[in-house]
Amino acid sequence: MPSSLQKTRKQIAKKRNGEVNTLHAKSRDSLRLHKASVRDQRLEKLAAAREKREQPISDRVSFFQSCLAKRNNEPLDLETLQSFIHRFVHQHDEEFDGLKKARRKGRPASTKEDLLKLKIAALEAEYKRGFVLPDLMSAEKARLLEDWKGEWAYLATLSWIKISSAGQVRPAEFPSKGIS
Repeated sequence: MPSSLQKTRKQIAKKRNGEVNTLHAKSRDSLRLHKASVRDQRLEKLAAAREKREQPISDRVSFFQSCLAKRNNEPLDLETLQSFIHRFVHQHDEEFDGLKKARRKGRPASTKEDLLKLKIAALEAEYKRGFVLPDLMSAEKARLLEDWKGEWAYLATLSWIKISSAGQVRPAEFPSKGIS
């Protein structure tokens, strides 16, 4: 997809017989180019922020998609799902323990160690309240997740559920605002 800067540059070059680099600093055309470049930078910044916000959901879905693939894309029962959720929640435990052991006695925790601790605690708290994940308990819903290729728009077609650590299963909305 061409950016607005490229489109504006092409329009100005067409108007000026192919010469864009001989513009006066405060001319209308140079202001148009500047405005287009600022717009492109703003859109790139917004896209990067959106990608950062959507990444945890994509990671979660890809984890459960790989777990489903290991089970030959068969629907999963509640106990199996809870074991996968437990594995997902505690996937950073080894790294956290390694950082904790590598730290000298009496030294404060590193930033990475603190972030991992917070991440694990947040996932555990979410699991107690209700862990949001795609519904994998029926064959047609498992097949839908099997067809997922990483597109964000496709995630809205999946049905979502919340599973608590007590074993309660209830329907959930697509977590478009991110997972807290």
